[in-house]
Amino acid sequence: MSSVQYSIKNPQGRNVKKTFNKDDHGRIMTSLNSIAIKYMILGQEFCIPEHKVEAIEANNRGKQWQCLNGVVGEWLKWNFTDDVKEKKVQPNLDWLVQAVSVIDGKLANKLKRDYGFEESCDIPDIGTEQQGQIPQPLVETNRPREEEDEENDYQEDIN
Repeated sequence: MSSVQYSIKNPQGRNVKKTFNKDDHGRIMTSLNSIAIKYMILGQEFCIPEHKVEAIEANNRGKQWQCLNGVVGEWLKWNFTDDVKEKKVQPNLDWLVQAVSVIDGKLANKLKRDYGFEESCDIPDIGTEQQGQIPQPLVETNRPREEEDEENDYQEDIN
C-alpha cells in the first residue's frame, strides 16, 4: 500500500491532480492487460479492502481478466480502506504508476509515457525543521579588520 503514500503527503502534486474516474476504466484496463494475473497485488496497492478483492475473485471464478476488471472498477469507484478515504485521495496518475511499478517496472514506465506523467521537481523531504529554508550566503563586510579591533577596544574602555 506504499503506492498511495506520495498522494497522501502531496495532494497538490502534478500527477496526483491527474485523477481518474469510471470513464477511464477501459483505457486503464487496456494498459494493464499484461499484469492481469497480479490483480490481488494491484488490489492491495489500490487500498481496496481484502474482503472486496476476495469477493471479486469469487464472483469471477478466478478468471484473471475479469478479476482485474473488478479491481480497477473498485478503485475507480473510490472504494478504499477508511484511512485512505479520510485523506480524500482519489484515484490518480501517480498512484496508478506507483502501484504498477510494484508489479512491473517496465509497464510503469510505459504508463508514464502513455498518460503524460510529469517528472517531479519536488523538494525532497529532509525533515520539517529544514523544509522551506533557503541557505543564506555569508556576507562579508567592507569594514577593515583594524577598525573593528579599535571599536572593540573603545567599547572596553567605556565599560
